[in-house]
Amino acid sequence: MATGLLVSVAAVSSAEPAYERQCHETPVRVSHSNGADADLVCAAATQAIDFMRRQGFRIAAMMPVRVLDEPLITFRDGELGRFDGGRLETSILSFEAARVASRDDPPFGIAMNEHLYRSFVVHELAHAIAHPSFEVGRPSVEAQEYIAYSAQLATMHPPLRRAILHHYRLEAFASESEITELYYAFDPAAFGVKAYLHFDALLDTQAFYRRLLTGEFQRRQRGRWR
Repeated sequence: MATGLLVSVAAVSSAEPAYERQCHETPVRVSHSNGADADLVCAAATQAIDFMRRQGFRIAAMMPVRVLDEPLITFRDGELGRFDGGRLETSILSFEAARVASRDDPPFGIAMNEHLYRSFVVHELAHAIAHPSFEVGRPSVEAQEYIAYSAQLATMHPPLRRAILHHYRLEAFASESEITELYYAFDPAAFGVKAYLHFDALLDTQAFYRRLLTGEFQRRQRGRWR
């Protein structure tokens, strides 16, 4: 699933990465052209897996990640990375490619840095980890993005998260009826901030994630609009 972030990248093909690395003590295999990118991805993988395990998710046997020096032709405008549920593969721009692409329109209003980059990797890996746990044929966009963004911000370097929250000055979603695909499409980053704040205030985060995974949340959302 796409991040829907605020960077703008051209839709061009990317050469396949030249090297592979198995991240230490994780089921993440990174295809890369630069060892520094692999280091960042592996650090983010540890963060993502630790967080998702604490939320009750089972971790897949293997999660391949391709680090790209140029975006795939299938990337849409505004995508730094994408999880492909059909191929069960995550693709993400390299740190340098993401830095250059986001220079004029920085995601979350923050210039690209290593902490921010790692958070995007966490976002995409959260999609990959959550994907097999959905019990509905077509999970809603808002359910998938709520999980990915809450994981991204919850694991983010605290000073960076504080800067983003200060930049947006938003409040949490006041009710579940506000957590919609329409709000996500209108401003993905703002959706992510509000999702994190909502998540952070929950008494039982695992129970809410479970409702997203089973489809209970989506059924209630549909019922409100009948």
